Amino acid sequence: MEIKVRNYIRILGLLLSVLGFFVIYLMLTDENPLSRYDIFYSVGAGLFFSPLVLSSSILGRVPYFLSKRIPKMFEDTTLNAEKNFKEFSVESAVGAIVFLTIVFLTIHFQ
Repeated sequence: MEIKVRNYIRILGLLLSVLGFFVIYLMLTDENPLSRYDIFYSVGAGLFFSPLVLSSSILGRVPYFLSKRIPKMFEDTTLNAEKNFKEFSVESAVGAIVFLTIVFLTIHFQ
């Protein structure tokens, strides 16, 4: 399944990748010594997250090794994801709750 990325999201992804590389550079060149968590985060983000976002933004589609793992029953929901943000449905409400819960837990446990 091929998942295309819209142009405005491609621009946002490029800006996010460049900003991420800049922040990692600032973290590594800081005069204060970094903790193990900071080093793990900067290397993990620099080697995993940023290249995925950057490649998706440049190519205009989600890489195949990620999109092939989406179960068949979610294909329609994934391909028409913009409807989840424009129309109210149970799927969009549950998705928003799960996303906000993950964000809250990430912020809370840092």
